[in-house]
Amino acid sequence: MKHLARRTLALLSAAGVLAVSACSDSSTGPTPNSTMTQQEALAVASGIATEIGKASSASTTSVNVACTNGGKISGSANVTSNVNSAGTGSITGSLTVTPEACKVSNGTKLITVGGQLTFDFSVTLNQNALVSEVVHGKGNLTWDDGNCNIDYTVTVSPTTGHGSISGTFCGATLNATV
Repeated sequence: MKHLARRTLALLSAAGVLAVSACSDSSTGPTPNSTMTQQEALAVASGIATEIGKASSASTTSVNVACTNGGKISGSANVTSNVNSAGTGSITGSLTVTPEACKVSNGTKLITVGGQLTFDFSVTLNQNALVSEVVHGKGNLTWDDGNCNIDYTVTVSPTTGHGSISGTFCGATLNATV
């Protein structure tokens, strides 16, 4: 169970990176009240995902990790398991995190990131084998001179090795197979 929780937190972190990378060729770019380029947004999302990923080793419902370059990410997780003794059932939950002056690199400079992100997830198991996983990310990111909203869903089917992503990320429409 602990291994699955770590895997799910890792997927939640990766989902943010996938969302930005899926829109990195988009001409819409970040919203008009932003001065962050698509390349910078990808670097920032990747940096925040890395910082959130540090929480994957936590076994508590509270998240409080120091960001590598300063600041922190805090939040909480709520997980409900409806898995029977045969390893069949579902696990649902949510992870809400707040980057607080979390400094991440865009490749050339440090950007101070804030905001609030919520990831709702559901996992279906059959005899301890992963059948499906769905993550819905929503919230907002703020940085030194801009902000943007996110609202996307990632669906993964381990049996096919593929998934999909749809929604919006910083003004870009997402609709891709991953």
